[in-house]
Amino acid sequence: MEIKKSENGGEVAPVVEFKKLLLSQPKQRWIKRHPLYKEVKYVPIYIVERLLDHLFDRWSVEVINYQIIINSIAVHVRLRAWKDGVEYVHDGLGASPIQTKAGASPIDHNSVLTDAVMKALPAAKSFALKDAADHLGEIFGRSISRKGAMEVVQNMQNQNSDLKSLLK
Repeated sequence: MEIKKSENGGEVAPVVEFKKLLLSQPKQRWIKRHPLYKEVKYVPIYIVERLLDHLFDRWSVEVINYQIIINSIAVHVRLRAWKDGVEYVHDGLGASPIQTKAGASPIDHNSVLTDAVMKALPAAKSFALKDAADHLGEIFGRSISRKGAMEVVQNMQNQNSDLKSLLK
């Protein structure tokens, strides 16, 4: 990556430019509304994975643990991503309900559908990966469902990005 000159003539390190990219807002066309909870917005996993592919030299996700909690599968993952020799490591958590027969109690293990775990475990892993990626920056959708957070992020981006202006 080429080192660019800042407005005052000093050099801007490639890391600073990369950090600005990570802190930029996700494109509106990437943002979806949850089918059941209309107020919840999210960036789909296929976009998150594509962003990881394009923004980082390489990345990997490791499942640290998974377990059943009441009627859901919870997953803990560790995301590792490398860019220009720098490793970024973040953990993420996700959960997905285990489907049961219609009208059955969610804790009735005898009413669990045959393919419930096959669906819930990968879904929980995807949620956990998205949670870990959120820690990398706004571009992964970190603040899109947080009330008031988008305005704060946009105001910070409109200000000078040096540390002194952020601390005022």
